[in-house]
Amino acid sequence: MLVTVTGIPTPAAAAAAPFFPPAQTSGSVQVKLHPTQGVPTGQPKLVTFGVPLPRGSLAPSALNTVRVLRGSTEIPAYVDQMTPWRHTTNAALDGTSVRVARVQINLSFGVSYPNFETVTVSWGGQQRGSNVTTLVDARTAWHRVTDGTTATGGPTFGSANNVFEPDVYAVFPKTWLAAGGLKAPMDPMVDSIGPNRIPANQVAASYPGYQESDQAQVNFFYTILNEDDPLTGPVVEGGNTNPFLTSDEPWLYDRAEVMYIGYLRTGYLRFLREAVRNAEFYRTQLWTPADCNGGRCVGSFKPKNPDASAPWHDQKYSYNEPLAMTHWLTGDTRPLSQIEDVTKVYDDVNTQVNPSFYTERHIGLKLLANVVAYEVTGKAVYKDRMLVILNDFRQAQLHPLDGGPVDGGIWHSLVAHEGVPPNEEQTITSPWMTALLADAASRLYLVSEHPEVRNLLIGLASHECGVGSYWSTIRNGDNPLAEHNGGAPVYLPHYLATRDGLGVTDEFDPWANMEHTPDVAGVVAWGAYFAGVNGDTAKQNSLKQCGNDLYTSWSHVITSWTRPNAPASNLDSYRVNPPRKYTWWFKNSGSFSWAMGSGSGDPAPTCGTSTTSAVYNRTFASSTRFDVVVDATPEAVADTGVGIGANPPVNEANSFSTATTVRFNTANNRIEARSAGTYPATTIPWTAGQKYRIRFSVDVPAHTYSAFVTPPGGSELTIGTGLAFRSNYASVTALNNLRGSVDGGSIQVCPVTLPA
Repeated sequence: MLVTVTGIPTPAAAAAAPFFPPAQTSGSVQVKLHPTQGVPTGQPKLVTFGVPLPRGSLAPSALNTVRVLRGSTEIPAYVDQMTPWRHTTNAALDGTSVRVARVQINLSFGVSYPNFETVTVSWGGQQRGSNVTTLVDARTAWHRVTDGTTATGGPTFGSANNVFEPDVYAVFPKTWLAAGGLKAPMDPMVDSIGPNRIPANQVAASYPGYQESDQAQVNFFYTILNEDDPLTGPVVEGGNTNPFLTSDEPWLYDRAEVMYIGYLRTGYLRFLREAVRNAEFYRTQLWTPADCNGGRCVGSFKPKNPDASAPWHDQKYSYNEPLAMTHWLTGDTRPLSQIEDVTKVYDDVNTQVNPSFYTERHIGLKLLANVVAYEVTGKAVYKDRMLVILNDFRQAQLHPLDGGPVDGGIWHSLVAHEGVPPNEEQTITSPWMTALLADAASRLYLVSEHPEVRNLLIGLASHECGVGSYWSTIRNGDNPLAEHNGGAPVYLPHYLATRDGLGVTDEFDPWANMEHTPDVAGVVAWGAYFAGVNGDTAKQNSLKQCGNDLYTSWSHVITSWTRPNAPASNLDSYRVNPPRKYTWWFKNSGSFSWAMGSGSGDPAPTCGTSTTSAVYNRTFASSTRFDVVVDATPEAVADTGVGIGANPPVNEANSFSTATTVRFNTANNRIEARSAGTYPATTIPWTAGQKYRIRFSVDVPAHTYSAFVTPPGGSELTIGTGLAFRSNYASVTALNNLRGSVDGGSIQVCPVTLPA
């Protein structure tokens, strides 16, 4: 029995999913109210929370229809609008519907921590019958965090850190949160990915779709909380302890916001609780106008900038996005003034390409700060500024500094980027810093739907997939992931890109470059999505292939940092070093799977059975370097297998004539993979009726592939590496078809991962 992969013409892309979910002018959502430790039962407790709503669902004049129900009993409630939906160009959408409604109730809990009570928030129907007219400061029902240590003995917030949190957390369904009310749309994680990390030795050999990254987002989360593995020796910063209480480094790229993204995608209390705690600690570490008489310190991060009177403050540690999230989700008003303070840090950042100082990080963070401030306050100064910044970005794309071809990159000088370069005349881009810019642009689209945002992101993605990334065969061919993918080339982003595609020599480090595969893939995904919005299906498909190539490399990075035996050496099972790395991995890539097509209505891969009278074929996006994972269940009647080839097929004589083939050989009861015209011998047995996970790693330009199998209950085994395509596919340029191959009997084929 065989499993084969074959090639087909590039299919037309599915229509892009709407960026905004449909308005719900009447409806309801269930909210879980989690009392924290110490909240007594049977006594009224003040509970305040924000309710995010799809655009167009609730007019401000209809706030009196918002009701809170416990079962069928209405609870008296105070309700107001915290933030309306804003729009920079369409007056019909600007301020005409509620984006976040604030709800405040008093509730006597019948349960205590860790249990919860469920209430229903409804709107658009009958008017609220029990109205509370006065809002109480939400902070009157917050308490000081006194934990001090995590469940595994690591350091965390204690009394001395002066961090406060709500007595009760309101938790919304992940499907509601991920739809795109508080940030650009994301896919909710599947239910099988639970709230707790799984033991590192129980991580699956492969996952459907993009779920490996999602599981890693949960697993590695506990490392940055210092709740990974109990120490077996001294503290090692970055090895077994994240120093977020004492160091500025873990806060770079926005530690609190990445936790909020975890919450938006999972609806898990732990993500929300840690996000609120971390955002609250972060807020208290920002300088305020009172600290320096309204001077240059305002909005800068104290641990990085300890001297309020210093003439210069490092801006890249200043963020207001998590402050807005805390405000919207808890109803707390403390962050409001500091949301605006953060914009002041970036006042002297020039967003036009210039010879003095210019990085995609700083200009992206300036855009993000002003977008968030506009979302929360609606002030014209932020609206005008963010649109000017957008124009600066587009001008830089369309008129490159070096006069070279327009490729979507924002080209600027190495001296402006690095300060002391080896060659001041060299023009460069930073593919990984571009991820911060793209994330800010996707947020701008929430309140503008500006066509130039779409063009900006398509251009950035095109650049990332051009000279911004490379196959590991360039220069000396170093492949940092060789031990995890059978030595096949991997696709990596440059740290600093150059026009020749080789990157800046002094910054070329494949081991560092591999760490930025997920955030750069996030840029590419947005470009693919908006290419689809613009109707450019060819561009959309090519960018999706690039995104999948980066994701394949990212999956190997996850494997490389998952180390079941590490605790015995006093290190973390899920290694995060440097401590800020988790944030750059996941903060700017939260929408990756949605933008790549999971949100576009594409049907999920389905199983099929191949017989001699009905051969199973499943087409996928025409691809050149990719992995395919499939579950195959063979019968013992005759040889069967799985293969990859083309549709229409290339000179195929039978169902086994595919470019790559794994067969279940009935003559010797072995699993084998073909190389050219032969099947090299293996010692891997198989049993009829059992399910085997087959993984192909295919390199079409080299016309070779590697094949692996995971037997039931076992670990992945190598069937063969460096295997040659069948001769009829010796000159093919792409493959795009999965097939179940049969000489007799049948084989069930269930695609797990296919190129999108």
